[in-house]
Amino acid sequence: MNLLESFGSHYPHAIDVLGTLGTWAAVVVALSASYLAKRQALPRIRAEVSVRCLVYGDGRPRERWPEYVVLKLTNVGAIPVRVNSHMFSWSVRNRSGVWLVNNVDYSGDTHVPRRQYPLVMPPRTSEIIYLSSLERFKEAIPKILPQSRLPAFLLKSFFGGVVFTDDGSRFAVSIHESIWGEIAASRGFDGQETAVSSSKTQAL
Repeated sequence: MNLLESFGSHYPHAIDVLGTLGTWAAVVVALSASYLAKRQALPRIRAEVSVRCLVYGDGRPRERWPEYVVLKLTNVGAIPVRVNSHMFSWSVRNRSGVWLVNNVDYSGDTHVPRRQYPLVMPPRTSEIIYLSSLERFKEAIPKILPQSRLPAFLLKSFFGGVVFTDDGSRFAVSIHESIWGEIAASRGFDGQETAVSSSKTQAL
């Protein structure tokens, strides 16, 4: 009699338990594989909105560099992602609806060329989307944000951004300190608030 038969004769219920554990293990592995396969088939985006300067090589002074609010999208998933020109909106907690942004690069302006939409992003690629001029964003701040004197560290809990893809998925957007600095300055906060920072630039 070999060891397995000897073990089974002494512990008859143990064989049943081991068989049950093996079945459950197979189910868990199958469900995990199914979950991972479904996750691979979903769009995944990393997004950040910030202030960016366009730097020209013609010697013009810093004060004349055009400034824009831009959205950096990175496709961190395994499938292509498709977005339209109205993919971004500002959102304020406890207020219904969202503040939809019509991208300036959809129509183009003096500094930003037109971009063709819809935009398809292959996996592991990034795109810079020009949302609006900085001046236009400043003009919109009082309309978007509640008229309160909340300090910036509290305001961050209420104000945010959302990106929508063509398949209906939505992704939270990280807001760079350069945006918070502009919000603080436009609302008349003092030096204790975040300073304006337009550290990201693009050479033309």
